[in-house]
Amino acid sequence: PSQLGSQPSLRRMPSGKGASMEGGVPDSDPDLFPLREAKLTAAVVEFLENPSQNPFQGSVPSERVQNCIKAQHPDLYKSVVGAGYANQWHRYVQRHGELFQLFYVDDKKRAVWRIRLVKHENWEDADRREKQERQRHDAHLLQVLKTYLLAKPEKSCSVDEFCSVTNANRGLLLVPGETGTPPPMPRGDFVRFVRRHADEFVYQKEPHYLITLAAYAPKQEHSQSENFGSSMLSDDGQPPEASMTLEDTAGKPQAVAPAPAPA
Repeated sequence: PSQLGSQPSLRRMPSGKGASMEGGVPDSDPDLFPLREAKLTAAVVEFLENPSQNPFQGSVPSERVQNCIKAQHPDLYKSVVGAGYANQWHRYVQRHGELFQLFYVDDKKRAVWRIRLVKHENWEDADRREKQERQRHDAHLLQVLKTYLLAKPEKSCSVDEFCSVTNANRGLLLVPGETGTPPPMPRGDFVRFVRRHADEFVYQKEPHYLITLAAYAPKQEHSQSENFGSSMLSDDGQPPEASMTLEDTAGKPQAVAPAPAPA
C-alpha cells in the first residue's frame, strides 16, 4: 500500500481538570502529539509481537488489532487516531509503513484487511500455519455448538448464553489431543464464527442475538436472517455491527478489481 505523504492534522484537545493522561503524556497538549503517537505505535508493535495475540508471528486482522488497542488504550487512541487522523485507523497505520504493512485479502469467501510487522519476514508461512490451526479449532467449535443446540428444546440459544457456558467450562473448547485451558472466547469472534457457517445456523440480532440450527429454523427466520456477505472494515464512528462481518483469513494478498481503498 502507498504511504500517506501528509503529516496528520492536529486538533487542540480540551485542557484543564477534564483533560486525560495516559502513559504520563497529557492528551490536551498538541505539542506533545508526536510523543503520544510514539506511545500508541509502541503499543501496536507490542500487540503484534505478543505470542498470546499473534502466536505464529504472522499477520493479524486489522479489526482485531484496532479493537484491542482501543480497549487497552482508549484515551491514547482517541487523542492520536481520533484527533490526529480524523478517526481513520488505516490512515494512521499507513503513516507508519516503516513498521507495519497493511494489505487486503480476498479469497472469494472472505474479505479482510490484515496487518503485519515488516520485520516478520516469514509471515506467509506463519499465516498458513495459523489458518490450519484455526480450521482445527473451528471444526471442534462447530461440533460443540451443534451438540449444545440439539439439546435445547427450541434448538436455539442466545450468543451470550453460549459464551457464558463455554467461558464457565473452558474444557468444552479444548480440541481433542490438546492440553491446558483454552482462553475465553471473545464474543465478537464467536459471532463471526456463526456467520461464517450460515449453512448450519440462522443468526438473528433481534430480539436477543439468537442462534438457531438451520435445519430447525422456520423459513420465515431464514428470510429474515442477516446478509452474510463480506464487507469492508468500518472506520471509527460507524455502527459497530458494520464491521462484524470481517473474517479471520490468511494467505498472500490477492488481486482485487478494483481494490478497495483503506479507510
